[in-house]
Amino acid sequence: MGKLAFCTVITQNYVPQAMTLYNSLIKHNREVPFYALIIDGEHSNPFYAQMPFTCLFLKELNINNIEYMVIYYDAFEMCNAVRPSLIKHLMTQYHEQKVIYLDADIFVTGSFEKVEQLLDECLFSFTPHITEPLPLDGGQPDDLQFLQVGLYNSGFWMFRHHERSLSMLDWLISRFEIYCFDNLERRMFCDQKLLPMLIQLHLADFKSLNDPEFNIAHWNLFQRDLSYHDNRYWVNDVPVVFFHLSGFDPKVPNQLTHHLHRMTDEKLELMQPLFQQYIQLLNEHAYYKNDAPYKYAYDQRTGLKLTSFRRRYYFDHHSFAGVEKIERLNKIKSIIKGILKR
Repeated sequence: MGKLAFCTVITQNYVPQAMTLYNSLIKHNREVPFYALIIDGEHSNPFYAQMPFTCLFLKELNINNIEYMVIYYDAFEMCNAVRPSLIKHLMTQYHEQKVIYLDADIFVTGSFEKVEQLLDECLFSFTPHITEPLPLDGGQPDDLQFLQVGLYNSGFWMFRHHERSLSMLDWLISRFEIYCFDNLERRMFCDQKLLPMLIQLHLADFKSLNDPEFNIAHWNLFQRDLSYHDNRYWVNDVPVVFFHLSGFDPKVPNQLTHHLHRMTDEKLELMQPLFQQYIQLLNEHAYYKNDAPYKYAYDQRTGLKLTSFRRRYYFDHHSFAGVEKIERLNKIKSIIKGILKR
């Protein structure tokens, strides 16, 4: 049974979250290899030598067309787009046999032993957003909203090193080069919309991780029979393995997330010990916070500020030629439209 290796992808201003994830992980699991890909970091920066885990950088992964991807993808999209490349890199260059990807806003509270056993039975696994039907009560999110963002949550990936796994990762890498926009109008929500297709193409190698103690978050917490006693969280009398604090703002600890959710006040009150513990650890790791702006907020060649419109324009035209003229025309149209509405 091969050992587990863990990884995450961040921008340089998310190092405190990565530190908190790492420390919560090793608290409840044996010493495990942990890697953080910092998409706008540089290997030459001595700051990263202080980290208790291995820091990796984009240049090391040799991703095809990465010099263009950092232009047309924003930071959030880039963090999603490079996940399969990171996992493949850890398998082929670091010889890791079982790789788990975790979003940096995950807080580990239990052991991954069950996952290690599951990866002996399959080659890859994800967790679905929900495992029970939603009530038709007019509440949000509803069925269609879940379908819009994808059936499986991409904040938690598991792959076992195998020839077929590398082929799957290559398929994802090729798709994420062009299909990883956060744009629901174009039927994309970064990487999540493609995961069901990958599963369908490789059903025999897949097992869905439906156990309720994994990946508890705003999208499923209302369906979990959660309790807190003996200084830890339980679901259906089983210790919770990890919470996914997607959309949680430490400055607003009485609020679970800024996303739509179906939470009750009772559940939110139950989560307060976790929130306080998480905030405390973030504060302890605030020393590692880097407030430098995102490296790829500007085009590295021209210095042009990369707005959302300019990024999409570059993807469509492979050039910035004419973009400022179109922006001026759009601004004029907006002004005229506003005048006509008066």
